[in-house]
Amino acid sequence: MNDDLEMRRRRAAYRASHRGTKEMDLILGRFANAYLAEVGTDEITGFERFIALPDPVLMKWFSQDETPAELEFAQLVAAMRAFHGLGRASASKTEEGVWARPRKTAPFHPIASLPVCRRGSMRLYLLIW
Repeated sequence: MNDDLEMRRRRAAYRASHRGTKEMDLILGRFANAYLAEVGTDEITGFERFIALPDPVLMKWFSQDETPAELEFAQLVAAMRAFHGLGRASASKTEEGVWARPRKTAPFHPIASLPVCRRGSMRLYLLIW
């Protein structure tokens, strides 16, 4: 049973980071890598149902701060928004769920991760291709 759970965790993490759109790959994949190693079978089942939803629905929940109708999905969306530092995350929805653990890694911020060159009062963001 433990091997089956580990395989489901790996499969869910892979599916979360290989969805087809880069934005959802980053949002879901990083969250899955940080949290799925410690969750049980019920949480894995809920996460598998969550990642089976289409990208436009998930993107609307993340970018427009809409709340999903199902409480289970609302807790996941709030936890992911808090994990990535995306706006205000509703703490009341995640206080009791397994997804309420503090994040383990720093949130991804595309501008903050770029090298900065300061010249006078002007900042130049260097993109290295």
